[in-house]
Amino acid sequence: QMDLHAQKGELFTEQDRRFHVRLLEPLENHLFLHLTEAFWAVHTLTVPLLGAPKPEDMLTTARAHRAMLQAARAGDVQAYREATTQHYAPLLATLT
Repeated sequence: QMDLHAQKGELFTEQDRRFHVRLLEPLENHLFLHLTEAFWAVHTLTVPLLGAPKPEDMLTTARAHRAMLQAARAGDVQAYREATTQHYAPLLATLT
C-alpha cells in the first residue's frame, strides 16, 4: 500500500504508523510502544510544517519499509539496520 500511495504522490501516514506498531506488538515492551505512538502524534503534526515529505522521499521511505520487512522476516539484523537508516534518511535531511 505504501508503494502505491508513494507512486501517486500521496501520503501514507496511517499505513506507516501501523507498520511500526505491528513490528512492536510482539515485544513485551509497552513503554516502547507508547513512545512510538507519541512519536507518531508529534510526527504527523510537525512534518507538514517543515514542507515534507517530498515525492522522492515518499518513494525512498516506502521502499525502505519493504526492505525492513524483508530483513526482519529473514532475521538479517544488518540488513534491517541498513533499511532503518534508509527509512529515516529523508526525515533526518528535513530536520538538518
